[in-house]
Amino acid sequence: MIQEGQYASARVKIDAALAADAKNPQARFLRGVVQADQDQADEAVATFQALTEDFPELPEPHNNLAVIWAQRGQYEKARAALGVGDRLASRLRDRP
Repeated sequence: MIQEGQYASARVKIDAALAADAKNPQARFLRGVVQADQDQADEAVATFQALTEDFPELPEPHNNLAVIWAQRGQYEKARAALGVGDRLASRLRDRP
């Protein structure tokens, strides 16, 4: 749905998933993606930052924060977030 730009339908499903489980990391991540895609960068940053605090082992929120920071010209923040995301992703790849 998100890839097709069907944000309203995606939000309904995301909201339903979060109503059932407010901590659902996948639904929270997708909420951040929708926010970013719909030019709600401040909300997306808040969503992704909360995910990095609640689920510090997930690389994706860090990577998405890096994109937003870079779009804003905040390249040092982007580089730092991308570095964390890359380290976390490599740990996941190296798991047996």
